[in-house]
Amino acid sequence: MSTQRERMLRGEPYDTRDAELLALAHRARALIASFTAAPSTDLAARRSILAELLGSVGEEVWIEPPFFVDYGAHVHIGDRTFVNVNCVFLDSAEIRIGKDGLLAPAVQLLVVQDPQRGGRQSDDPEPCASVRAAPCAPNDPILAERPRSDQRQSCE
Repeated sequence: MSTQRERMLRGEPYDTRDAELLALAHRARALIASFTAAPSTDLAARRSILAELLGSVGEEVWIEPPFFVDYGAHVHIGDRTFVNVNCVFLDSAEIRIGKDGLLAPAVQLLVVQDPQRGGRQSDDPEPCASVRAAPCAPNDPILAERPRSDQRQSCE
């Protein structure tokens, strides 16, 4: 039997109040609070927190707080990427931000899915939202509904 997290990542209906998902969300919020409170000059602490929060984080990544995630574990950020203030990553599916990414203030990477009905119609394991080395404009919502390779949405 699948866990609710596995169901969510496959785009199937899932229970948002599942204990594992709630624990992951609460963990993310605590780590984001720690990251936000860490002095910007304490690069080691900030990097350590990001490494614990995110699925993967490249070298020389800079995230300007505040920023927001649902779970964090499904977000992957490549080397030398800059994320400006107030960015939102709703990661009920994998989100990949490639190397040398530039995200302007308030960019939103949103996976659109109704938890009760599911939403993604593909078994494609690739990310729902991806950003490669292209700047995203301020307040730019990137909505990803179906992770088919011919329908990827990115800032490019």
